[in-house]
Amino acid sequence: MALSMEAVLTRAQDLVKHPHFAHRWTGLRQDSGDPFAFAPRAKEIYQQIGVDYTQKVIIFSDALTVDKALKLKQQCDEIGFKCSYLYDVNVHVN
Repeated sequence: MALSMEAVLTRAQDLVKHPHFAHRWTGLRQDSGDPFAFAPRAKEIYQQIGVDYTQKVIIFSDALTVDKALKLKQQCDEIGFKCSYLYDVNVHVN
């Protein structure tokens, strides 16, 4: 299961009290807000609750371009996260 950062921030106190949930989750999905602030904040939360963030995945899915995806990949590599991308493709047939 992957949760958005908004959900994690909302439930940060719950995660501190019950870190076993974060241990079970595969990672987090960034779907709004500043994607470049997401990984550093996720790292802080994981470290606070004693979860090895280097084994977690961040899935970026908000208004991605190839350039932005490459920069996010570089940032995740530097921080130590695994990362992936979700592109929303809408097909319209007339």
